[in-house]
Amino acid sequence: YDFGTPKSVDSVRLQARSFTGQGPKTFKIQYSDDNASWTDALTVASAPTWGSLEARTYTL
Repeated sequence: YDFGTPKSVDSVRLQARSFTGQGPKTFKIQYSDDNASWTDALTVASAPTWGSLEARTYTL
């Protein structure tokens, strides 16, 4: 997501789709200060199975 100007982000909330198991298992949240190089803010590997429409908040 491009905020247009620098913003401080301290958490990300993700929501699964309407079928059990339809959320991400392994993913990265990344950011860029220059739109060219990227830095990992969070890496999740082997997350538990998501329930239908389950939402989770990840602190960065």
